[in-house]
Amino acid sequence: MKIEFGTEDTKKHIISQYPYTAGVLSDEGSLIVAKDEKEKIIGFLWSFRRVSM
Repeated sequence: MKIEFGTEDTKKHIISQYPYTAGVLSDEGSLIVAKDEKEKIIGFLWSFRRVSM
């Protein structure tokens, strides 16, 4: 397994496979993906900072 930061292309791929994630995967945040030995995404994490008002 390989863990790496996701690119904008990776983000677009995840949204195309799981459209409901578009509401969470905003422009501000970090995408981390887990890939198998064939470079297939097997998991992902989106982290962001919540701004309190």
